[in-house]
Amino acid sequence: MARAILPEPWNSALVEAGFVDSYGAASLQPLADEVSVHPSTLSRAIRGLNVRPSGAVVKSLSNALGLPMSTIAEWISAAYSEEGLGAPYLAPRGSETLTQIQRNSVTSIINAFIDQNARTRRPSMNSMEVAIFARELGVSRGRVVEAMDVVQQQTER
Repeated sequence: MARAILPEPWNSALVEAGFVDSYGAASLQPLADEVSVHPSTLSRAIRGLNVRPSGAVVKSLSNALGLPMSTIAEWISAAYSEEGLGAPYLAPRGSETLTQIQRNSVTSIINAFIDQNARTRRPSMNSMEVAIFARELGVSRGRVVEAMDVVQQQTER
């Protein structure tokens, strides 16, 4: 299966900083290892998908990529604005042909997304805390983050 190419300017920044796979393509895994953040968390932040990284993560990314924090913060903000956050939702052309039942279904789906986006996320653990938990439990740092995500999901119910 082909891996998705990261959006620019992230793709170029990872390559220039040496965060690449065995073929020389940009790879989130080595960057995630460097900054002690799960690769999926980085991917969602880079693409503007419901994850706003903490200042500590922005600083770690800045250090790892050798770029100013303001640049990283700007790239992350751009991802969110490109996704249209803050702009009102407009139904696509042709939606006037939907029946009332179909419209109610679409409204229910949109409301579920609104609820999901409104949930408060657990405070991020810093890399030192994650490393200590991982060492004490004898698991990887990624496993600690995954476990924290499970805990958060269970407590939101």
